[in-house]
Amino acid sequence: MGSSTSELSEDQFHCSICQDVFTEPVSIPCGHNFCKTCISEKWDSTDQYQCPLCQEIFHRRPKLHVNKEFRDDKCDSKYLVPAPVPVKAPVRHGVADSIFTCKNVMALVTCLLCVIYMIYLQIWTNWYAVDVTLDPNTAHPNLILSQDGKQVRFGNIKQNLPDNSKRFDSVICVLGKEGFSSGRFYYEVHVKGKTRWELGLARESINRKGQITLNPGNGFWTMWLRDGEYMALAGPDVHLSLTQKLHTVGVFVDYEWGQVSFYNVEAGFLIYSFTGQNFTEKLYPFFSPGLSDDGKNLAPMIIPYSETVFKQIQQYAEDVTLDPDTAHSQLIISEHGKRVRHNNTKQNVPDNPKRFDSVFCVLGKEGFSSGRFYYEVQVKGKTIWDLGVARESVNRKGIITLNPADGYWSVVLRDGEYKAAADPPVLLYLSQKPQKVGVFVDYEKGQVSFYDVEARSLIYSFTNQNFIDKLHPYFGPSLNDGGKNSAPLVITPVRR
Repeated sequence: MGSSTSELSEDQFHCSICQDVFTEPVSIPCGHNFCKTCISEKWDSTDQYQCPLCQEIFHRRPKLHVNKEFRDDKCDSKYLVPAPVPVKAPVRHGVADSIFTCKNVMALVTCLLCVIYMIYLQIWTNWYAVDVTLDPNTAHPNLILSQDGKQVRFGNIKQNLPDNSKRFDSVICVLGKEGFSSGRFYYEVHVKGKTRWELGLARESINRKGQITLNPGNGFWTMWLRDGEYMALAGPDVHLSLTQKLHTVGVFVDYEWGQVSFYNVEAGFLIYSFTGQNFTEKLYPFFSPGLSDDGKNLAPMIIPYSETVFKQIQQYAEDVTLDPDTAHSQLIISEHGKRVRHNNTKQNVPDNPKRFDSVFCVLGKEGFSSGRFYYEVQVKGKTIWDLGVARESVNRKGIITLNPADGYWSVVLRDGEYKAAADPPVLLYLSQKPQKVGVFVDYEKGQVSFYDVEARSLIYSFTNQNFIDKLHPYFGPSLNDGGKNSAPLVITPVRR
């Protein structure tokens, strides 16, 4: 049984405790909603914290989630009093029989129903998000997995891998390592830049050899993109009339309720739900990036790090500033040492031993010889840049080569292509242009990792390196290219 639409009644806009229209509506971990005063007073009078609707018991008093936009903004709907809907899964927005209509982008933000969806997604992100990684032992031999097990794309060359019982041998797909046999869980997948993909859940006992048919009867609860069309593979398949292309899909599962729901994360609405399913064994996240489609479908599927995991990386943030004594004479450093850009005019600066005299780059003042450190750099608006870390003893005179052997661990953008400056260089397949890059270093572990901060995804990692010298942050804004690359590299504060 599946669903993509549902009707809302006016009764659903009332608090189940006071039976009146919501006042300061708040959400609790199970997804139900009440007036802030009503649920607070109820829990103040008892030692047991229980949902009045579903009776779920919480061992500690849960935090109440208040949405300021929902509370304060006017809604473009026939109901003028904002109130969350106490339903198990929000319905898809924008269908013909919906009681709300968003007229424009701003309305999409302030519309009551849209905000309701965003509330649910926020709750699930906070309470039910799980850390999903890909299982290489299940991956078809043509699939290429990233170092961190968070990305997968199709490769034209079939790898020589052991044909174990877990591996798919005909269908281009891979499962997550983590299996779930109870409760609720939620994860997100970036599909931006892809022309075809499949995504969902699979039963542990599914057939993995030969051709398979994706439907619940065979143990698959999935949706896909093919030839510009989105389908829920429900057997029979359900055509999904979406008004915008999906960039990030959220998958929410309630094992006991037999529910698998797919969400458009950016817009905050439901795409489709499989409901009334009977789960009797472990469920695993399912991913298929599809064939390369003559180079049109090279972008990977990306499982973003959860906010909690990414914050664990960001906790090592250091206050990095640029060292003007190392800057090439045609680089302009801001007064506070946080921005650098190229200028066509050479400045009259002393040619000290620390200064680069041929390559347009600059180092950070801070050097690190132990532990972990992290910083973020805005690269928005640039067409060429280098970014990474450099050994303190690197050669700074004449032409230099960016690679680890010469003391540089960097990622570069050239001619629209992103590469890790290894030996040989590694072409990076990214689903979107990074606007802000995070650089993380673990000195003792010999690791330098680059992240797309907004996507919370890994770009590339240098691993098992042998650091024996101080490391300094390295920045190369390159030539301004007649104004096309005039935007600066900006060291930005890390928001934790």
